Amino acid sequence: MRDGRAPLTQYLDLIAGFGSEPSDVVVAELKRRLARIGHEVVSPRDAARWRAFVDDLFGGALGELGWQARPDEAIERRQLRAELWQTLGDADVPLALSKAAALLPRYLADPTSVDPTLAQTVLELGARSGGAVEWQTYRTRMVAAATPDERERFMHALTFFSAPALVEQTLSLSLTNDIRAQDAAYLFWPAFE
Repeated sequence: MRDGRAPLTQYLDLIAGFGSEPSDVVVAELKRRLARIGHEVVSPRDAARWRAFVDDLFGGALGELGWQARPDEAIERRQLRAELWQTLGDADVPLALSKAAALLPRYLADPTSVDPTLAQTVLELGARSGGAVEWQTYRTRMVAAATPDERERFMHALTFFSAPALVEQTLSLSLTNDIRAQDAAYLFWPAFE
C-alpha cells in the first residue's frame, strides 16, 4: 500500500482478518495503523462509515471481553481491553467514548478505582471532548502528581484536547517550569503524527 500498488480496500480487508485477535501487541499495531488512516485518509463525509468499520472490527471483541476487568484476570487480557477500547475511541465510536466519560470522574476522584491498564485510555478519551475546565484539571493533576507515572499520564493526556486554544495552551506548557526540557517532546509528538 505504501508504494501505491495495493488499494486501501485490500489493506482494510487484511486488517479485518484480525478482528478477533487475542494479542494486545497485535491490536496495538493495528490501532496505530487504523488511527493513521482515520486521521489522514478518512474524510468527514466518510466518518460515520469509518466508525462503523472500526466498531464492527473490534466492538464485538471488546463486548465479549467486557468493559471492566475482573480481579482474577490476566494482565494480557487487561491490556487487550485497553487497546481495543483505545482503538474504538480513536475512531469516535460513541459507546467507547461514553464509557470513558463515565469512568473519568471516578478516576479523578480515586485513581485506584479504575484498572491501571485503563487509566491512560480513560484520560485520553475524556480529553478528546474536554473543554477549558477539564484541561485545567488535567494540568493541575499533572503538576501535583504524587508519582512519575501519574504525572506522565496527565501530561500525555493533555495532548488529546482538540480545541485550538487548548492545543495552544498545551504547547505553551513546554515554555514553563511545569514541563521538564526532556519531557517537552510529549507535548509536541502528537502534532507530528
